[in-house]
Amino acid sequence: PRHVSVVVVCNLLHFTSSCRPSPQSCLLMLTQHEAATRIQAAYKGFATRKNMQADGNDGNSVVENAARAIRDVIASVPTKLVEGIKPLCQQIGQSMAPKVKTAVSAVAVTALVVGLARRLRRKMWRRDGKAGRSLKLVSWHVYPVKGCGGVHVNADKAKVAVTARGLAYDRAFVVVNADGVKKGMFASQRDCPQMAKVKVNLPLEALVLEDPETKAVVECTYEGKTLRVPLAPSKDGDTVDVNVWGTNVEGGRDCGDEAAAFFSNVCKKNVRLLRYPDATGIRRCDPKYVARQDELHVTANTGGAYCDGFPLLACLASSIRSVAEAMGISEEESLQRFRPNVVFSSGKDDDSSPFADDSYSAVCINEWLSLKYVKPCARCSVTLVHPSLGVRKGGPRGVTVWDALKRLRRHGSDMIHKAPRRWRNDRFFGWNALVSVHRDVAELRLGSTSFDHLSNDDGSWWGGKLGELCVGDPAYVTGYRTFR
Repeated sequence: PRHVSVVVVCNLLHFTSSCRPSPQSCLLMLTQHEAATRIQAAYKGFATRKNMQADGNDGNSVVENAARAIRDVIASVPTKLVEGIKPLCQQIGQSMAPKVKTAVSAVAVTALVVGLARRLRRKMWRRDGKAGRSLKLVSWHVYPVKGCGGVHVNADKAKVAVTARGLAYDRAFVVVNADGVKKGMFASQRDCPQMAKVKVNLPLEALVLEDPETKAVVECTYEGKTLRVPLAPSKDGDTVDVNVWGTNVEGGRDCGDEAAAFFSNVCKKNVRLLRYPDATGIRRCDPKYVARQDELHVTANTGGAYCDGFPLLACLASSIRSVAEAMGISEEESLQRFRPNVVFSSGKDDDSSPFADDSYSAVCINEWLSLKYVKPCARCSVTLVHPSLGVRKGGPRGVTVWDALKRLRRHGSDMIHKAPRRWRNDRFFGWNALVSVHRDVAELRLGSTSFDHLSNDDGSWWGGKLGELCVGDPAYVTGYRTFR
């Protein structure tokens, strides 16, 4: 509205006319007292426009006079502005003290150095962020019993089945408290560190099959005692619900009294061993971390069997090596502390930077399977437990995993300094990932372009087998994230 311009200009001219600037100031050129008076008078007349209308005068001439006065003042601004600013700048430059000049120069140089340092740091952080960076799957790991030892495979060409829930039989069993204040909650190395000493063996052939009636057994060994549990879910066991980090997982099958006695001896308390129901179990990931669907890929939002919340945990071999060197331990021990599912390297010599996967948002394996990196994994006290001794213990130098992560990730990580505030105080290692496949692959291997049909009613086993991962499979980064 025209009256808004009148108000703004009147207020500006009234303010500047009362400031009494120096003769060299350009403000003096803009504050013609006569023009200000004319515009203010016009505005006062405009404010009484309704009264004029009541008297039969529309007041248009008042507005036109105000607008003409504004145009006259503004038309003289460019020339007078230059004429006023030039001598003012010369006067300031001549009267500026040497110390002030030095201070201004120091500020300018500091700003330049800080800007260059930030650009260099961003460039160094993203030196592994080239489009389509080549990776290689160097090992995969399955943990049939949650909280116990795993099946670690790095032999060339060793295969494992992949489903919407992650690797086959990963966290298919869980130890649950049978009484006390934690009744119904799962047991882990946080409260039972001796579980780390339980060695679990599973035939590799069973990890490739998708037979729900498999005769394979899981062998658990602890202090010379061995427990053999059928891999297939029992049809006669009692159904027990388990609380996994606030999520009620229903339908777990009790594995019997022998298994309960074995793990009660390990945990030194009354516990039961449960098997996840393959055909009816469906867990959903936290919706705020589920990757968005796109035109080319279908992403599952299932959270695995008894996993903490996501089907897969991925990391880089260079990250494992850096923590091992900082603690003075072997790479194998470092890997067993972090318990990843898939480990990547950038080649034979693995020249990738530790924690370079902070910038990855998606990794494609063997042209058909895509892992969506959705959330960094905050490491808890389980990483403090020595995998062979079953007690909390650091390295020979007295450095714990937490100390090593704090030291290694203190500098140079945009994820730590620019990530959401809820992430900044945690100790991160590895990334939680969702299983995603191309729509053509989903149509071919699942008969659908959606994972939604894998519901509780169709009796599908293990979420549907998508394919197989093989040690040595090529992979490449297909997406990057930037923390701002």
